[in-house]
Amino acid sequence: MILFFRLGDFYETFDEDAKLVASVCDIVLTSRPVGGDERVPLAGVPYHAVEGYVAKLVQCWLQGGNSRTDWQRAASGEKVVPRYVRRVVTLAPCRTGSPSG
Repeated sequence: MILFFRLGDFYETFDEDAKLVASVCDIVLTSRPVGGDERVPLAGVPYHAVEGYVAKLVQCWLQGGNSRTDWQRAASGEKVVPRYVRRVVTLAPCRTGSPSG
């Protein structure tokens, strides 16, 4: 599963997810510092265009999800801020109710 984080006007992916998204969606793979000389791979897409990129990933049989940040807690200066999964996207059909349908 690929996890997109909503950060400002972008949905961003990190580490191996970023490498895969950059390759499949033909977007730039960049990085951001995480301390010292270490950097983490990053690939991001504008929030208003995310549906097109998610569709490309699903066409490649990949699953994705996106999360949102609790911005009230982020604004308070906390270092670790809760994030909530807002949506899961998959090629598999969704079923509800009994196993018989």
